[in-house]
Amino acid sequence: MSDTASKYLFFMMEEGAIGALPEIIGAIQSQYWEIKKRCKALVTTPVEIGKEYEAQLSGSLKKITGRDVDLEFIVDRSLLGGVRIKVGSTMYDSSVKGQLGLLRDKLIKG
Repeated sequence: MSDTASKYLFFMMEEGAIGALPEIIGAIQSQYWEIKKRCKALVTTPVEIGKEYEAQLSGSLKKITGRDVDLEFIVDRSLLGGVRIKVGSTMYDSSVKGQLGLLRDKLIKG
């Protein structure tokens, strides 16, 4: 670790701000992504997906966001089908689980 980074962390400990470190790192990462005109998408699927679908998804998200997209994949077998994508604070949910949840909410509201 560099001397500057060590001094900064020590200063944060002295000021009692070390608990805010995850938020600080998140803000720095957001600024980095903004400067690079990139964004990160968290893609949750019920099964592993192939490289061809990954390339199609990346292209589609680039059209939507206007930025290059770095994809991170998570397999969640409880989705049953479809896909859930989170880009920043925006969630795209076409999963069967998500659609059933929306249907349940509509039925409860009447």
